[in-house]
Amino acid sequence: MGEKKISSAVKQSVSLVEMARPLMKELDETIGQMFDRIDMKRFRKILCTGCGDSYIAGVAAKPVFERYTDLEMEVLAAEDVCFHYQDSDRAPGETLCIGISISGRVASTVSAMEAARARGAFTVGLTENLKSPLAEHVQYVLKHNSPERDLAPGVATYFTSTMALMLLALRWAEHTGKLETEQAEKLREGLVLHCESYRPCIESLTAQTEGLSNTFVNCRRFECIGTNLDHATAWFAHAKIYESIGRPGIFQNPVDWMCLNRYAERKNETGIIVCLSKNNRARESYQKLLRMIDELGYPTIIVTDMESKLFPESCNIVTVPEPEYSWMGALIQFMPITLLCGYMQSILGEVTFRGITLGIWGEDSRNRIYADVSGQIEHMMRRIAACKEKS
Repeated sequence: MGEKKISSAVKQSVSLVEMARPLMKELDETIGQMFDRIDMKRFRKILCTGCGDSYIAGVAAKPVFERYTDLEMEVLAAEDVCFHYQDSDRAPGETLCIGISISGRVASTVSAMEAARARGAFTVGLTENLKSPLAEHVQYVLKHNSPERDLAPGVATYFTSTMALMLLALRWAEHTGKLETEQAEKLREGLVLHCESYRPCIESLTAQTEGLSNTFVNCRRFECIGTNLDHATAWFAHAKIYESIGRPGIFQNPVDWMCLNRYAERKNETGIIVCLSKNNRARESYQKLLRMIDELGYPTIIVTDMESKLFPESCNIVTVPEPEYSWMGALIQFMPITLLCGYMQSILGEVTFRGITLGIWGEDSRNRIYADVSGQIEHMMRRIAACKEKS
């Protein structure tokens, strides 16, 4: 009997623990170089943008900026930045606009950079591709090397983008005197130690999620629920469901779920994934949510750093390590979910990105989201030129 094949999503999820330390060192050095070359103290606001996982990385990192800097932090999807700034009379002024795209090819993100720059923002591209359209359309490139050994649906790339933004916030706080160097170093080390705290748990996490995959693979759709500290992880979860097994996945916060999703039919065919951290300020809403889920009989997984006895017995509790600081959790909290996706992939015989490599979804030149074929950047440049002529 042949050896069981392990999906790239599983391998990459497990590898995050070992890649955290060298990745942190590399990213922090690169970020330090940016602070040497740019007068960062002139900025009063950060506008962080991207599409998909890149956008949600900004959401995951936002609490770090809010806790340790005086900066106003806004996170918008790239499309919203395009429409918000291209015709706006409100200049972002002393704003650093960070566009995130691993490939650097996503047209909306590039267009967002041009829209923000036209209104006075200083633009930075966070990407691994120095020859990409994003790199060509920003004023500074924050280059990284995403350690994606095996192609998986955005596991290591999301981890890299999120860590980069968290480290940027800590460096900013150190640069402006909000944190002493020793304090900043301790927090950077703490971020790595939190990732490494998953090492003793890997065997149990892989065994538990593999077992759960045998049940949840029968679900025809998934609903991923989170808010506050757990917003980013729940959003990321719904995207990975789509990419790994092609089943519909949605993201909701607890209150909206109780208002709407409770009315869904065929509840036994809907898998619920709840993300809840111990320090989440919306715990009261979660308590009501979990009582309702229990009463309605949904198959449910809860990813949490809290004790399992606090939750309904009908729920499957996947316990992850508690971070020293609450904001650290979002960096790697998703690991059990991407493990689950990987194991469901194996059961269904799916491969990375469902094996779709041609047509509008693939990596060839016909992918309509990419800059070289979308036409969106050219459209944005025409709009900006027209606005300048009017003024």
